[in-house]
Amino acid sequence: MRGRARKAAEVAVVFLLLAALAAGIAHTLAGRRGFTRGTSCEQEIARVNLVVEKWFFDTGRWPADDLSDIGADPRYFPDGPPRCPITGQRYRLDPRTHRVRRCEH
Repeated sequence: MRGRARKAAEVAVVFLLLAALAAGIAHTLAGRRGFTRGTSCEQEIARVNLVVEKWFFDTGRWPADDLSDIGADPRYFPDGPPRCPITGQRYRLDPRTHRVRRCEH
């Protein structure tokens, strides 16, 4: 009987260790998911800023603050005006700097 009880205790300890390890991994992955989403937004902002600069060099003027003119031109944004991958909101330019305004998320 003692042998069985000891084996059961060992299995329980191994199970608890694996559960703790799995919980730690799940927590880490959840944190990375939020980080990755924020990074994808930052990358999209950088891409939009580059396209805005290209528009300026091609046309000699800055696009509208709501990106409606550049967004309607398929040479610059074939899929239409860009949106934040997290909130789905359309990007807007700061009228003073002509750079994309940061998202609130």
